[in-house]
Amino acid sequence: MNKQLKDLIELYNQGISCTKLAKIYNTTTYKIIKVLKENGCVIVNKQNKKPECINDFIDDYKKGGISIAQLAKKYKLSPTTIAK
Repeated sequence: MNKQLKDLIELYNQGISCTKLAKIYNTTTYKIIKVLKENGCVIVNKQNKKPECINDFIDDYKKGGISIAQLAKKYKLSPTTIAK
């Protein structure tokens, strides 16, 4: 993985939006999302989810043993949002 890609992923994980990243890297939001997804990033609609909770949410989901309803309650989201 090259430095530019590492920097992009780091900025995204710090909460910089794909739109802002596209401006920084002089490209489209679509291309930023595509590159992030190809490199294992989970793209989250920031209107529905706080970025600082993403890794915790993913860890909880991967561990299993917790229902969608429980995740929704824990992260103050609707079950529909969790299921997406």
